[in-house]
Amino acid sequence: VRNCDVSGFAVGIILWGTQNSTIEGNTTHNNVGGEGGAGIAFGGESTNIIVRNNVSTDNASGGIHVHSDGNTVEGNTVNDNGDWGIRIGAESTVTGNTLRNNVAKRNGKNGIHLDTAAETTITGNTLEDNGLHGLAAYQSQVLTVTGNTSSNNGVGGDEGHGMTIQETGGSVFADNTASGNLV
Repeated sequence: VRNCDVSGFAVGIILWGTQNSTIEGNTTHNNVGGEGGAGIAFGGESTNIIVRNNVSTDNASGGIHVHSDGNTVEGNTVNDNGDWGIRIGAESTVTGNTLRNNVAKRNGKNGIHLDTAAETTITGNTLEDNGLHGLAAYQSQVLTVTGNTSSNNGVGGDEGHGMTIQETGGSVFADNTASGNLV
């Protein structure tokens, strides 16, 4: 899926049970419901999906939602979404995903949100001015989080960390920069 402008749907672009596909150069905005009102979502055993150089803004819940294993999300801009910029996780653990060189700004809650993610690499991302945390990882294992910048998060209230990690183990956090966050 390339070079589309998608708005006003439950989900802007959704792939389910798809392999070896690319979502590139799209603009998704103002999507309002269904899969949490995401700009881009994929799962259902979708693998080897590359999501690259998209802009996803002003969606009801999030910019990009990954529900499956072995995918790459890189070079995207996810700003001003209701909840999260990029979310990895589902009802069961998803593994082997890579997030790199994305920008997540002014999202209602977290810039990057991990829930039951494993063996995930997060590197070179910029996370700024999000309502809660730049990066939030919950019940996630074996993460490699390097070279990210998280600043001025917590604009929505009395809490906000550059990175918050809960019930997460076996992970490496190195060479990240956090500054100006609320807490």
